[in-house]
Amino acid sequence: MSVPAPEIRFDRHGSIASVFIDGVEQSRVDLEHPDQLQFEYMEQMDVVLNLAHPAPTPIKAAHIGGCGCALAWAWQVQRPDSRQLAVEVDEYLATQARTWFPLPRKPLLRIRAGEGREVLSSSQAHFQVIVRDAFASRTVPAHLQTVEWDRVVSAHLAPTGLYLANAAHGGGSNARGDVAAARQEFGQVVLIGESKVLKGARWGNLVLAAWQESQLIDVAELDRRLRRLPLPVQVLSGAELDRWLGGHPPATD
Repeated sequence: MSVPAPEIRFDRHGSIASVFIDGVEQSRVDLEHPDQLQFEYMEQMDVVLNLAHPAPTPIKAAHIGGCGCALAWAWQVQRPDSRQLAVEVDEYLATQARTWFPLPRKPLLRIRAGEGREVLSSSQAHFQVIVRDAFASRTVPAHLQTVEWDRVVSAHLAPTGLYLANAAHGGGSNARGDVAAARQEFGQVVLIGESKVLKGARWGNLVLAAWQESQLIDVAELDRRLRRLPLPVQVLSGAELDRWLGGHPPATD
């Protein structure tokens, strides 16, 4: 049985441009200020990255799930001379992104149509940061949540590399298998999110951050910086994160 193609729509009001997929806003950019991130979870990812690799240090980044390349564009403005790859499974979306948005050109930002895990697995490159922001409707594809996927990510990170993932939780979605998988593969894992989403009281985004180098990020300082953002969030790590997981098994292929 064939899977219907997603409905993709571009919308603009003033300087704010958005991409909707199946009626859900998946990307939003201020065209006049592309470095000002519009989604809370992207702001949270930006805080984590700045602790690991402070701006304006250039980075080498891979984005699995490109959509409008909002995060990649912001980082390119904040960190000139960075080299970034955005992988988007929808070929139409990968092509249209440059039509809708005046994105940085190659070699600063490359956009590739393809399946994210396959593209990353076949790459010989190593990255300072790998971002997973891939969704099918309101769900992260299952094969991008597993221990085997995390091994692919870890193998393509530099020694001080950082993995950032947008995870769905609540309202029928459960990120525990996703987080437990990262916990198995990475030495350090933190989970960032609103209290109601962490409790599963409503659907929302959680940010999973993982890395191997124990001194890369001071979690207490991360918590302090996140508290400066407009949206209050909790940061779970160590024993607190174990309690949240509640013994949930890691997702596998």
